[in-house]
Amino acid sequence: MKKLDELYPGYGDTPIQDIKINSKDVKEGDLFVCVMGVNRDRHDFIEDAIKNGASAIVVSKDVGEYSVPIIKVENTNQELISLARKFYDFQDDDLTLVGVTGTNGKTTIAMMIQSLLGNVCGYMGTNGIFSKSFQEKIVNTTPDADRLYKYFKRFREDGCKILSMETSS
Repeated sequence: MKKLDELYPGYGDTPIQDIKINSKDVKEGDLFVCVMGVNRDRHDFIEDAIKNGASAIVVSKDVGEYSVPIIKVENTNQELISLARKFYDFQDDDLTLVGVTGTNGKTTIAMMIQSLLGNVCGYMGTNGIFSKSFQEKIVNTTPDADRLYKYFKRFREDGCKILSMETSS
């Protein structure tokens, strides 16, 4: 957990539990970031996010006044990456990332790398995320930044130095 002021100085000490880009996933105390998708503009879901408990909203458009702090940035898609890095305390040297891409064989190669490197290496991809202390399914082979950096933090906390991951286009 962080305070909003730690992420955006001057916006007060509102507690922020997590970062979300899908209003359906928002829980009490989350920071909702209105990213622009291919088919969706998350600015259209601000009211849903607030109804679900969002404590603050990050936008790139003028959206008017709401009952929670509104932080306007130039580009929410770019902001999400730097925000997630800051929220999850991720530094470039925290994990060595090994990305496996291509049409066929990503899962096999990424899992082989993890298996060969052992407990210092985690895995992320089609089969979920796993490390020496956890294993779970994930929604996307390559998650959006709000989840990706959360997973990076988990791997780091589990002692991983390397992450073997499938990287879809």
